[in-house]
Amino acid sequence: MLSSFKEKTKRYTFFFGILALFLFSNFPGRGGLEGDQRNLAHLNERSDNWGFLVPLIYGEWPDGFLPWRYSLIVFQLLCLWVGLWLIFFDSRPLNKFQFAIFLLLTWISSAFSSQLWRDSSLFAFLVLGLGLIKVSLKRTTGLRILLFILAANILLGAALFKPAYGFLIGLLSLWILRQESRVSTKKSLILLLIPVVMTFSPYLLEKSLVNKFSLQKSYPEQQPIIFDLATNYCWGSDSNLIEDARIGLSVISNNREVSRDLCSAIIPSYWDTLHSPPANWKIDTPLFRLTSSQEVKLDSLKQAWLTMILNSPFDWIQTKVVFIGPALFSSNSFVDSGQASFGTDLSAKSSYILWKLFNYPIVLLDKTRVLSFAFLLIVLVLCLVLQRRDTTCLRTPKISDLCFGLVVTVSSVSLNVLTFVASNGRYMMPFILASFILLLRSLFRTPVPTMQ
Repeated sequence: MLSSFKEKTKRYTFFFGILALFLFSNFPGRGGLEGDQRNLAHLNERSDNWGFLVPLIYGEWPDGFLPWRYSLIVFQLLCLWVGLWLIFFDSRPLNKFQFAIFLLLTWISSAFSSQLWRDSSLFAFLVLGLGLIKVSLKRTTGLRILLFILAANILLGAALFKPAYGFLIGLLSLWILRQESRVSTKKSLILLLIPVVMTFSPYLLEKSLVNKFSLQKSYPEQQPIIFDLATNYCWGSDSNLIEDARIGLSVISNNREVSRDLCSAIIPSYWDTLHSPPANWKIDTPLFRLTSSQEVKLDSLKQAWLTMILNSPFDWIQTKVVFIGPALFSSNSFVDSGQASFGTDLSAKSSYILWKLFNYPIVLLDKTRVLSFAFLLIVLVLCLVLQRRDTTCLRTPKISDLCFGLVVTVSSVSLNVLTFVASNGRYMMPFILASFILLLRSLFRTPVPTMQ
């Protein structure tokens, strides 16, 4: 008994020692900061280009005993760790192999959540919300309702970081509900409303909050519209599609006529080049972004874009096929912001070296596309093929659960193709990691009761 106590003491000492080093490696905090919203003193001076929560949380987070960046990172990590604990730990303890996989997933998830991108913030709140959903199903009716309402609000808050992805958050919520209870047919039809509600409610709530607090309007939805019009104008195969795209681009063209010169700026995995001032534009960029005073032009741009899609839907889909590859194999989700972001004193240099050590293996996984939708799809298909094989370390999930995981993954890739295609994978990393988390939960879970 004494030897067992000593073994546990060593294990916990090692675990909390690594945890302390990880927290120190992130001091004093760094990240993209999404436009440096904190540089603007008042909320109504900040842009809605990153939604409502980014200027609110990143701009107003208190700067006290600890630097605000660092305390915000620690808060995000606490949300993530509590969520992971709620998802994985229940009456059936994990064996050594399962616990090792759990630690690896926690390590990767922590590295992603310790970055100050809104995608990282979304992920931390998403995992916490999913964990609360799981716990709510195992409590008495009164407490169940309270926890479920709390989880729904946290998930809605996560969706406010990127309202375009509310549908995926709804699908993930539905996935964990399916895992934790055998849902009757009647309940299944009702639960299908969750993704539908999560599709529209974050967008409507964000627009309401932006107007109420008078944020500076930048119309972020124009970015994928501009890129979509440009790619169809340059790469479209149908003359009607090309002409409709040209009409849409004429709304935001810096020249009298839309020139084919803009095609040289299109990169399949980066949509910002069309309105950024790259060095190869000797006079001006071919297109411009609409500002808050140009709402009428925005309406014209949206109308022309929808007209293009409705007039040539199949040709439009054909152009979109080009982006399946970047969506499946995107990477660069873990950013090294450099020594300067840590400082120059001895403690800052030490924390930066530790940060490099903690993140180097994860960056390798990212670069080799292990943390991509392509690899996730391969794992899901393999699990489907091998689902009848019993093992001592993993619990065979139902085929329907794995099929639902495929639905979530395919939906995520499709939405990425239809909306944002970027040269980095952090836009979709929250949903890749969340899918891996729920897949492992499916493999580790205990038998569940039926939800009447």
